[in-house]
Formats: sequence, C-alpha cells, structure tokens
Amino acid sequence: MVWKNQTWTSFKNDIPISWSKVVDNKMIIYSNRAGYQRILEDGSTKSISSVPSTDVDYDATNACYWGAVPKRGLVRFTDGQSFAPNGPISNYAYKLKFIGDRLFVCPGGRWAIEYQRSAHLSFYQNGLWSGWDEEYIKEKAGLPYWTDVVSVAASASNPSSYFVG
Repeated sequence: MVWKNQTWTSFKNDIPISWSKVVDNKMIIYSNRAGYQRILEDGSTKSISSVPSTDVDYDATNACYWGAVPKRGLVRFTDGQSFAPNGPISNYAYKLKFIGDRLFVCPGGRWAIEYQRSAHLSFYQNGLWSGWDEEYIKEKAGLPYWTDVVSVAASASNPSSYFVG
C-alpha cells in the first residue's frame, strides 16, 4: 500500500514479496524472483538490485543502496563495489576451542537453538580470521549435506590434520 494524498492505494506488483522495510522514508520490498524494488509515489516499482542479500540500507551521503551479501560482505548496489572486513565466516558461536595457537569457532549444536546451522568452521590465528565454508567441508567429507558442526579436534599423529564433527 502507498500513502498518497491522505489515502492508501495499492501499488502495482505481480510478484510475491518475501519481506519489506522502510529505508530513508521509502518502502523497499524484496522478492526472490525480482530482487530489491523501491515503491514509487505512483505505486509503481523501481529496481534497486537483483543481488541476493540478507538486508539493505540507504547511504544518504553517497545516494546509494548497500546490501549485506553472504560471502561478499557489504555490496554497493550502484556499482557492485564490496567491502568485506576480516572476520569469522558467521556470527554463530556454539563452541570455542583452542588447538595450539589457533582459536576455532564451531557454529552449531544439535537439539539446541543453533540446530541446522550450515557446516562451516572459522579460526583465528596470527591476528587474522580464516575458515572452511560449507562447500569445502562437504567436498572434503564426501557428503552432499552436512549441518551442525559442534566440535573440532587435531590428529595426535599429525597436528595439521583436523577432525570436524
């Protein structure tokens, strides 16, 4: 709905909406099929970006939209510029474990609030974050699907080999 001339009118849209929010006094809608759209005063929509992201916000200083894009960081929709600060793969932390000088962060726990988290593992060493994402772990394990990484251990015979479970 659009508020115009003291009345609500329906906006013109033929796509299913996944979510909506108000950004810089403008209604933004998101659809898995059409990406981000801004609803204009006449009820029509204008595309902002088709890049899948988990959130979007408007940068009034630079007159552009930024999106939080998984595995890419913050992406400016006008030109695709991205900003990804060094950090863990996700903000999920079910268990922390030091192995040598490396801090591992396990993201998920079975039967807990962290249930069904993607199989990834972050680690911090020498002042930098790194990690193994879900695709890497599934490839190494030879499994098509894996969730809920709850623990990590180093091999006694080869400390640079790890067991992830």
